Amino acid sequence: MKKLFCLLLITFLLASYVPVAGALEGITESRISTDTADQKYPAIYKDKIVYEDWRNVNSDIYLYDLSTNTEKQLTTDTNDQNIPAIYGDKVVYGNWRNGNADIYIYNLSTGTEKQITTDTADQWYPAIYGDKIVYTDERNGNTDIYMYDLQANTEKQITTSTAYQGSPAVYGDKIVWEDDRNGNYDIYLFDLATNTERQITSNGDDQEAPAISGNKIVYGTSQNVDWDIYLFDLETNAEKRITTDSSYQGYPAISGSRIIYEDARNGNIDTYLYDLSTGTEAQVTDNSTNQYDPVIYGDKAVWQDTREGDWNIYLADLPGESGDAEPGTDEAGGANPGQTVTSPPPAAPAPPAVNNQGLKKALNKQIRNLNKKIAKLNKQLKSFKKKLKKTAGKRRQAITKKIKKINSRIKTLKKKVAKLKMQVKGLK
Repeated sequence: MKKLFCLLLITFLLASYVPVAGALEGITESRISTDTADQKYPAIYKDKIVYEDWRNVNSDIYLYDLSTNTEKQLTTDTNDQNIPAIYGDKVVYGNWRNGNADIYIYNLSTGTEKQITTDTADQWYPAIYGDKIVYTDERNGNTDIYMYDLQANTEKQITTSTAYQGSPAVYGDKIVWEDDRNGNYDIYLFDLATNTERQITSNGDDQEAPAISGNKIVYGTSQNVDWDIYLFDLETNAEKRITTDSSYQGYPAISGSRIIYEDARNGNIDTYLYDLSTGTEAQVTDNSTNQYDPVIYGDKAVWQDTREGDWNIYLADLPGESGDAEPGTDEAGGANPGQTVTSPPPAAPAPPAVNNQGLKKALNKQIRNLNKKIAKLNKQLKSFKKKLKKTAGKRRQAITKKIKKINSRIKTLKKKVAKLKMQVKGLK
């Protein structure tokens, strides 16, 4: 009996580190993070995965190297470091050590950390490409997009509208973001080469969470009531609908010809993939729990996963070719299918408990602002419903359409509030 128990225990422990079967033939899943604390918000570049990790009471940034199957803690400050992004040997993230959120960078080649922003307002949600870091910035009383050029050591304000601009992404000289200056969320682009701003979407519905690769921008949109993934091609100036399922699809990422996104068609949140070169869609995960925030580089997809009860980082090796993830580079070389993922080194002793009030305060502020928008929309909805009772003909059809749009907008904002509340709840 004792021998049987030992065998079962060994089997359970090994199951944490070996790849598990993927949803479709040719897809191999691997659990990357194994600590019992939460690991969230992954980003990937070639064979390096970075993520937010809560094992030390506060949130730190960790890195997993697929070429060596080793994990490394990058940040050690006792305050929170959140939502990393990576390009080459540079990792950027939000850091709360100064009483507000600043952007910091960690150089993997030198093992050194550097503060990028110094304004006393909050700067966070960074993205990076080459020597350019983009991020949200609240120094002007609203949320703007700013850029820092590592080569010139200069900061530049990208947006000047007094409305909200958020969720920035960057590729080459092109920066994209979501923008609500028109009363709904649209996608905008700023071209650093020409110093010009351009509105990408203008249909009156919501378009959010853009990602960019080459001349292709992908985003989630509510224009079909339920959220879908759309693509805008900067070369042809044409928009294309990617997903057609009647359930929710959102938070896309793109690498070469592959688009990855969240999908709720099976009653939970799964990860799906669309291949532009073949025009085909494939299910990446089929676990009955939730898989959020997928990202992709070449033939590797990464996401945060709840199947173990807490949040963990998972990776899928995808079959086939996707084309270069960026000009002049080769695709990532990572762990081979069937390769055993070794346990990370033992964690250092946990630092003393820290106060997460700064981060909680910022998240709760976003929740309050979103709830104010929901209340305002509900007032508009009530007004339009009254008008509908007194209207007929074409005018009635127009009001009905407006009511549907407002309902969709309220639904979207409520989803955002729920996600932010989950983040607040996850703070230790």
